[in-house]
Amino acid sequence: MSDGITWLADAWRGDAPALFVTFARGISPRDLVVRLGAPPAQVLDPITIAEAERLTFNDRESARVARFGERAGWSYAVEQGWPSKAWWAHPNVSAGGAEILHLTPKPDDPPREC
Repeated sequence: MSDGITWLADAWRGDAPALFVTFARGISPRDLVVRLGAPPAQVLDPITIAEAERLTFNDRESARVARFGERAGWSYAVEQGWPSKAWWAHPNVSAGGAEILHLTPKPDDPPREC
């Protein structure tokens, strides 16, 4: 189940958890999360924001969860964890000509970056 990306605007406001958002065109959502570090055999079905919050307990010490899906031809993955592979491993994430757009909150060194 997926609740789209409308929740992203609220998730990036105020004191929300540090969420790293990666958009990709040219690869599937599943391929994107594998490129971000998920073992291929352990990619689960997309989940809702409420399900993701229950898994992470809203702290950075918990298991890392990527919410992912597809909208308007762009795959997306949202990670709560430090650091995002999309931020420090650009060549691997964009291999094969995939277009990548990554948003990082940079909580320790503002401002946020794209």
